[in-house]
Amino acid sequence: MIIASRKVFWSLRPKRKAVFSLVLLFTAVLTLFGEADFDRDEALSRAYVRVLLDLDKHASASSSLLDAAVEFDPDNSDARYLRAKRMLEEGSSIEPAVNELEFALDSDKWYYCDRTEALLFLVGLNDRLMRYGAAVKLLSSVPSRERTDGSWYYYALRSALNSGQLQDALAIAREGTRLFPENEEIKSLRVALDPGYKAFFYKKIIESERTSVSEMLLRNMILASSAEERAPLIQRYIELGYDNPEINVLRDLSPGSENDQDITLLLTEKNQSRLSILQHSYLLFEQNQREDEFREFFADRRIEVFEDCNNDGYDDGIYTIENGWLVEVRQDRDQDFEDEIVIRFNKNVEETPQPVKISLLVNNEDYIFEYGRYPEVLQVKIKDEEAVTELSFAETVLTIEMVDFKHIPPFASVDVESIPAKKQLEDLAYLLTVYGNEGIVQRGPSGVTIREEQGVKLQIRTEGEDLVIERDLSGNGSSRITEIYRDNSLYGVYLDQDSNGIFEYFYYPTRDLHEWDWDQDGEIDYQSYNGE
Repeated sequence: MIIASRKVFWSLRPKRKAVFSLVLLFTAVLTLFGEADFDRDEALSRAYVRVLLDLDKHASASSSLLDAAVEFDPDNSDARYLRAKRMLEEGSSIEPAVNELEFALDSDKWYYCDRTEALLFLVGLNDRLMRYGAAVKLLSSVPSRERTDGSWYYYALRSALNSGQLQDALAIAREGTRLFPENEEIKSLRVALDPGYKAFFYKKIIESERTSVSEMLLRNMILASSAEERAPLIQRYIELGYDNPEINVLRDLSPGSENDQDITLLLTEKNQSRLSILQHSYLLFEQNQREDEFREFFADRRIEVFEDCNNDGYDDGIYTIENGWLVEVRQDRDQDFEDEIVIRFNKNVEETPQPVKISLLVNNEDYIFEYGRYPEVLQVKIKDEEAVTELSFAETVLTIEMVDFKHIPPFASVDVESIPAKKQLEDLAYLLTVYGNEGIVQRGPSGVTIREEQGVKLQIRTEGEDLVIERDLSGNGSSRITEIYRDNSLYGVYLDQDSNGIFEYFYYPTRDLHEWDWDQDGEIDYQSYNGE
């Protein structure tokens, strides 16, 4: 044996232990190469993952081992899962990591890692990307016996809340706090949802100074409380030595506060330039009848308010305000420096601005929605790797109310699941235009398709059971050939040389019949069969 005992092996340094692991594993692999049903690539992939798990996670060889494991066996779920985690550790965007995790769960080939742990990790990433429908679907696949900690209930509760399923959210919150009474994340979400639960904690916190309460729970109670309840909760928060920019703003803007700051200072401090600061600032100014002061600050100003949804220290949303009006929202949920969501609002100061254009990523395709009077959609552009599809809609035909927005505070979120399927959009459009590598193809309101082939314009339509194709030979409508297809074969070819709507020549290939109407009086002047 290479190593005399297990005890000696586990006492080795990580690098040396990894080397010995590699030797042992490859020795075992080589002894099996002679077996008929042995998959060498799969065994090598497993060996690389095993070595990686023995290796210090910060070792320089880790990424190479992962890549090798995936190369030998692309279906190795352990390797895919570990590579997804490594991507995020190295600062990659979320989307590639999500793809790796989805592949790992689909192949379902686990040797060392826990599948449920990987699934919950993917749920967390979908939560960060605001894909709550996908998160709910993943969570429902976890059997009850595997919901062994509070993570399942926390993400299920967040997904239900953000999907507007309040009754389901309340049931999940109650079950979660019953099974995991010490889980602060579940308790913190429940206080904002369950008035009775919040009242219970409020009484305990206010009446007893010795009541232990976490910063997260107390912070959420403050944010969910009314103006009357807020002051004693903030006082308790300060007494416990907690510190948070949101709570500091609420403290400084509370009635009678000794630190009564003006809004200029609050909104220009970088460490407090989060969207929630602006939201809560406005609510307090409104409660204290100081809206004029709030709006005066915005006069003749362009302000960008930054948002950090996942609290990782990196801005993933920017809200642009001009003269006190929300004009644009940009959101980069996977933090790859490409905005997945862009919402532009009108600038009509006589009424609340409404979305006029929304750009977002749906199933790896770029969608642009252009509105008339929100939520009526006038046009949708869909861009993929091969073409751009442009869909035009008549007024009132298509309404998509996917944006939750307010004037001030500026808040906007997009519900991607409210968007109809692409085929449904195509059926509703009165005009469909496709710009592709082969030219431009159009389909009009009566089902007519227009496209160009080798410089010749084609118009395609159906008449009864016949398919009719008209070819504009000159490109200016001066001469036209019409082809009639019946029962999947060419039935007839007609020629209109002067484009006056009257055909001069007819050919029926199945009968090899030629006909001419030279004087264009609608009567056949000459016929021939078989070219005679």
